[in-house]
Amino acid sequence: MHEQGAVAGGGAAADPVPEQDSTPPRTLRRASALRIAWTVWLGMLVTPFFFFLLTIALLTLDLLPRREGVGEIWFIVTLAWMAVVIPIAFFFRSWIFRSYWEGEAVAPREYMIGCIALWASIEIGGLLALLGCIVSGSLIPDIFPAVVAFVLFTPFWPSGQAMVSDVGKERDAELYRHPR
Repeated sequence: MHEQGAVAGGGAAADPVPEQDSTPPRTLRRASALRIAWTVWLGMLVTPFFFFLLTIALLTLDLLPRREGVGEIWFIVTLAWMAVVIPIAFFFRSWIFRSYWEGEAVAPREYMIGCIALWASIEIGGLLALLGCIVSGSLIPDIFPAVVAFVLFTPFWPSGQAMVSDVGKERDAELYRHPR
């Protein structure tokens, strides 16, 4: 049997040539991360709007039975979600963005993870509230947490500022900019 790289005629084996991977490493670039972030953010922006339209259509056409007491329970569950999960998502994003607090840029992958975690926690709270409207057959009281979630979601558009390399230090007020 011939070894790989053996010389014809029974000579000594040559050093095998290592195979080179011709595919570039799969790293996410800032521009791509920002483009994906905007796509996700806009998708999450319009989803509750269409879900709200569906809720209004179902309620105005009297296609849903009205269930007394269910709306209040759903309201409490939604508020509990928003009171627990959204602050956890803020702390998680701050932990993911920890390099920013040290004056360094956040890697695009970590930027995506931190932003989407925060957006998803807010979005799920708003959609739970709208689902409560459908389940209870009434807009009141579940529409209020949905409005709060929508208002809370809108100012967190992806600016990509945390991915910029010249971010400044937390203690230097002249250079510091809050990440978004």
